[in-house]
Amino acid sequence: RVFHPSARSGDRLWAICDTLAATGYNVAMPSLFGDKPFDLVVNGPDDGDFEKFNSFAQDGGVAWFKSMSYDKVGPPVKVAHDYLKEQSDDKLPVGVVGFCFGTWLLSKSSADLNFKCAVGCHPATTLESAVFGGDEIAMLNALRQPTLFLWAGNDSDIFVKDGEGKKALEKSG
Repeated sequence: RVFHPSARSGDRLWAICDTLAATGYNVAMPSLFGDKPFDLVVNGPDDGDFEKFNSFAQDGGVAWFKSMSYDKVGPPVKVAHDYLKEQSDDKLPVGVVGFCFGTWLLSKSSADLNFKCAVGCHPATTLESAVFGGDEIAMLNALRQPTLFLWAGNDSDIFVKDGEGKKALEKSG
């Protein structure tokens, strides 16, 4: 495990990986952030109420997000993907799970990698347009595998009713 020892999010994500591994899945989790994980670089709300915390506000972490461009964090995902393919005796398919930023990342890497399926929790795909200047809906329309997003009440409304994000996910299978 190559994570910053003080990052709170690493423990939670490792626990999920450990649970998946304990049920028999081969699991790889790339260390994307080095010594600059979000929860150590960006100060959250003093009262701990993250529901009212705007991580996209100028003091909320836009600079951090910009420093984690796909050019920087995409290659470690490819290494993890390729490693899992190599480790599989019978060349089993590789799926991907992402949380928040990781959902944006799995959406971006879908165009480059051959995932069998994808699951994204609390999707922050809005990063594509809000931070990186890309087209979020075009990114979602380019998903190459069946994809399920599990969104929370404070996530983008593009995934509900007849939103363009919901349509893109339905099209992905």
